[in-house]
Amino acid sequence: MVRNVATLGREGSIATALVAVVLVGTVGPALAAPQVFVASASLETETALAGEGMNVTFDLRNTGDSGAATVKIKANGTVEYKDRYQVESGGQRTVTEQIGFDEPGTYRIVVDSKEAGNLTVKRAVVETTAARSDGRSLVIRGGRIPYDSEVTAEFPPTNDTVAVRSLQMRSLRNEFRRSVETDTEPTNASFSVPTGDATTVLGAVSVESISGVDDRHIRIALDRTTITDSGLSGDDISVYSRTEDGYERIETTVVETTDSRYVYEAEATDTSALVIGSLAPSFTVDGHSLSTSSGETDKRIVVAANVTNTGSVAGEYTASLRIDESVVSNRTITLEPGERQNLTVSHRITTDGTYRVALDDQFVGQVVVETGSQGTATDDSAETGTATLEQSGDGDGTETEISQPAESETQAGDEDTETDQSGGGFELPLPASGSMGLAEIGIGASVAVIGVILVLLRRW
Repeated sequence: MVRNVATLGREGSIATALVAVVLVGTVGPALAAPQVFVASASLETETALAGEGMNVTFDLRNTGDSGAATVKIKANGTVEYKDRYQVESGGQRTVTEQIGFDEPGTYRIVVDSKEAGNLTVKRAVVETTAARSDGRSLVIRGGRIPYDSEVTAEFPPTNDTVAVRSLQMRSLRNEFRRSVETDTEPTNASFSVPTGDATTVLGAVSVESISGVDDRHIRIALDRTTITDSGLSGDDISVYSRTEDGYERIETTVVETTDSRYVYEAEATDTSALVIGSLAPSFTVDGHSLSTSSGETDKRIVVAANVTNTGSVAGEYTASLRIDESVVSNRTITLEPGERQNLTVSHRITTDGTYRVALDDQFVGQVVVETGSQGTATDDSAETGTATLEQSGDGDGTETEISQPAESETQAGDEDTETDQSGGGFELPLPASGSMGLAEIGIGASVAVIGVILVLLRRW
């Protein structure tokens, strides 16, 4: 009986072992199932254009048997894309998928549990296509732009001495593409830059013009050292736009300063040819001439000269007429670059004297004005005053006679009286000296004869 029990125990153990073997055989294949997972993920770029596809790349690995798994790409927690991917046992695989967004914003991209990065979506993006020793070439691309709306393109940061920071535009187009050129060496620009007097150009920018896109504001960064080396200060800098006649300054303000740069914003409606620096009109004056003319009560002095604008921008020139170092008259004219004009300035003088005449600081000549003086008239003829011109420089001197009647002054003599004190004596009035005629002399002689006769008769 005992033997039988022992035999049954050995048989039970064998049965249990067989069951274990069967179970192991069954469980083994289940533990070796495919184990596919995302090992890493990344973005092609951190900035993308609205409505344009952007690549997401991720690596898959499988530590189990050959098989497939579903992978999800999420943006801010929302599934944007998913698919099943087959990976061989013990193998790995790199996958790239494309996603896109119509609305601008920042999106956190995750592939399964792996962080790919943050993606910023914009309506306009700028990319560098070529970096040169004297500047760079770039392209602006716009996408998913609402009709007649403003869009701003932010430029990538650079260490160039002249660099565009941003361009604000108004677009009637849903999308566009514009090329941009910056030149740190202005003479290498694709357009002619100003080179006149009082001209300092530190950089040039050219943005391709296209229909349906109008520029509003542009920001340009300029290196401090470049400004200092030019002899200018940061406040001296402006942006200038090319016109048919040359260049004109556009409203420019400093919007940012750092230890290394100034950032300027300009109200630019045309960015096809811009220069940054300092442009000013410059004037040369020559051909001075001086002339005079007379009126009834005054004398007119006229100074003429030729003025030329040798600068790169239009400007106003104000000429000052100086009489004896005092400014007595001004005249302002506007000249385009390269333009030459004749300018005249005049003044009237009512007082006699000798006057030194100058235009600005240039001595022109000397004028002597004489209108006549009072004195005893010897006859009825009138005196004539003169304004004598003594001129220096390249003008011709003239002398103008100014007729003016002289005031005559007549002095009447006092009447002289002669008294005869002889005899009974009586007085005989004598005519005033210088006023007797022949009749007066005859009457006087007759009276003298009668007087002698009367004296003789009394003595007789």
